[in-house]
Amino acid sequence: MSMTFRNMARGRLLAQQLESPRFKQARDVVAFMGAMQAQDYAMAKWAVGIRLPGATIKDVDNALKRGNVIRTHLLRPTWHFVSPDDVRWMLALTAPHIKSS
Repeated sequence: MSMTFRNMARGRLLAQQLESPRFKQARDVVAFMGAMQAQDYAMAKWAVGIRLPGATIKDVDNALKRGNVIRTHLLRPTWHFVSPDDVRWMLALTAPHIKSS
């Protein structure tokens, strides 16, 4: 397949889980993405929810309340959503830089 602008755009939509999303839980979306920018809390919840077919904002809120998704200062002094399964190893990698800055 040749790499056209249309193919690149479709590939990006697929990779970002915006077209043909395959996850059912907020935790799985965030884990797949690695970390998601969450500085603007309302928009960050929407960014997770749009990748979950049939989800409501209440579903995303509940995932946060239950700790299935964590909002933390992980990668720099801004907020990110991360999976609880990933937060420890990510902090181990990023904490020295965050502390020094």
